[in-house]
Amino acid sequence: MKRQGWTLMELLIPPKMTCPRRKALTLIELLIVVGIIVTLMGLILSVTLLARRMAYIAHCTNNLKQIYLALKLYEEDYGAAPYLPHNLVYYKPDIASVLICPADPTEGTRFLGGMPRNWGFRCSYEILYLEFLIPVLLHGEFEYLDGTWRERHDPNNVMAFCRWHRPVSSTKPDLAVFYDGSVRWWSSLSKRRGQKPEGKR
Repeated sequence: MKRQGWTLMELLIPPKMTCPRRKALTLIELLIVVGIIVTLMGLILSVTLLARRMAYIAHCTNNLKQIYLALKLYEEDYGAAPYLPHNLVYYKPDIASVLICPADPTEGTRFLGGMPRNWGFRCSYEILYLEFLIPVLLHGEFEYLDGTWRERHDPNNVMAFCRWHRPVSSTKPDLAVFYDGSVRWWSSLSKRRGQKPEGKR
């Protein structure tokens, strides 16, 4: 019997243009696809972690500048640096939120080594510009410092620094704010005394 006309499917896809049935993915092809996906996930994760670290550093830099301004204002009003960190908090209560570094997993309740910080308030930063510490720093009695304290108003004096951007046992530098208001990386180890500080922020 002679065929009458074309069906709608044959008009849309002629018989000669129909694709042959494809076999399933081979094991090698599947492994290649999985490898590509894992590589892309690794790149995305590393970029995400780097972006988060840079955001933490930017936030911490701003906190250190706020601490610097509070210390300078206190000194202008009272003619001396705060004797203890508590005096700075009582003088400027709204600075309490600035004293917590976003990179600090303990949120200011412990020191870097794990010891509890029983100050009555949370603080992630090591504040050096305190009246009871200044004579000790000027006489070089802190061996772990790099000897930057030569006189009270030296621009290279470290007023406060943050240890939470490095591992506990690492010798990498800390983020610090100096007496001239600059924030830069600073090594607190005396053996690095000859190292030049990195760029200002």
